[in-house]
Amino acid sequence: MSLNKYDMYDPETGETESFYLASDVDALREGARERVAAYAHATWSGWMRYQEQKAPGFWDSLPIELARRWRRQMNTPYQMLPESERESDREEADRILAAIFGEVEK
Repeated sequence: MSLNKYDMYDPETGETESFYLASDVDALREGARERVAAYAHATWSGWMRYQEQKAPGFWDSLPIELARRWRRQMNTPYQMLPESERESDREEADRILAAIFGEVEK
């Protein structure tokens, strides 16, 4: 992400403070995508744990391979997931970022 440096002058104190802004929204968004994807995974994992606690037989109601995969994913931090499995969290991050940036389809 490229940043642009700006200086802000305070006429009362005579001091100048520097700050940086992303050069465009796309650069800011791309930098946030992985963090939001990690958050989305943690949220999903928490929801799955809730289901596990509140719904007896939850895992038994699913096809065995799906239950195994979801349990493994639920107990794996985002950064440790295979790249292919992180993609669904990135897709959720894209939907969240679209909502933040006002790009939700009607």
